[in-house]
Amino acid sequence: MAKLTRRTLVQTSVGAAAVGVLAGVVTTAPHSAAAASSEAAMTQLSKAKLPGPMVAYVSDLAKGEIVLMVGEQQITVRDPELAVRLLKATQ
Repeated sequence: MAKLTRRTLVQTSVGAAAVGVLAGVVTTAPHSAAAASSEAAMTQLSKAKLPGPMVAYVSDLAKGEIVLMVGEQQITVRDPELAVRLLKATQ
């Protein structure tokens, strides 16, 4: 059995997280204004570079706290609207 490390967990989780987020995006029909905003975001994302895989998880839904793990860093942000969107994507 392969040894499970934080790095391998993060690398494996990135694909699963991306599929989960995409499933949530696909199931919500965007309006034309939202679609334009989404296209702008996709353009910006296509130019972005990450230092490594990124995983995000909601650590405290009541506070809207989301933890981002990027490469070797862990960053906590507060974005209640994003936390609620992530919750809705799971339902």
